[in-house]
Amino acid sequence: ESAILLVPPATAKNLLALSAPSREKYFSRMAGRRPALLIFSQSASLPVLLRGQMQSHRLPAAASPLHENLLASRIRSILREKIHRCVTLHGVALACGERGILLTGPSGIGKTTAALAAVRKGYDWIADDLAVIKSIQGRLMISGHPGIQQYIHTQAAGIAAADRMLDGSRRRKKAELAFVIDVFRATREEISRPLETRILETNLPLVRVGIPRTGYLRQNLLGRAIQKLNEVG
Repeated sequence: ESAILLVPPATAKNLLALSAPSREKYFSRMAGRRPALLIFSQSASLPVLLRGQMQSHRLPAAASPLHENLLASRIRSILREKIHRCVTLHGVALACGERGILLTGPSGIGKTTAALAAVRKGYDWIADDLAVIKSIQGRLMISGHPGIQQYIHTQAAGIAAADRMLDGSRRRKKAELAFVIDVFRATREEISRPLETRILETNLPLVRVGIPRTGYLRQNLLGRAIQKLNEVG
């Protein structure tokens, strides 16, 4: 079965220390496994001494500056997206009626606090911190990560059980994702015109909300962004 094999620096160093005949045997056995790709981690380029032998055995290879642990995580995410039609994003998920809303942006900018305030105004809560988006029959469904969906993290309260912070009637397991609000640090408070983003090969309306360096996302600013998105359908 084809696989992507990661080659950490220590393994690459050991390969370079082998004699040419020993490397030939190693790559011959490797070719028998028919790997989909060899990736040399923490490397700016493929080792020149190994390149020719890998080519002679038709071993596809690439180099990456990333650590093998981070590289493995990125590869798993890509495979989940391409094969299982699923992606996990850092963000907060809400629902307005049947429409799901994803809030993205850096930690500590106020996404969770503003979302909780929106729930008190009639929105429904889906998830904090990690949002899972799946493509199901052409529809993007947004939910929380099963490992942490029962928790909410705020700077004021720390990590708390969601059922202690929210009434059960205001919590939803999932909704169809309708649009995205991306919050970012800016020199002044601003809301962009409606833009477009792409998730799992699906185009979605996007609004970017700028927050001053010392400020936080407020519920009224979030409400204005949602209203702008509602205007474009």
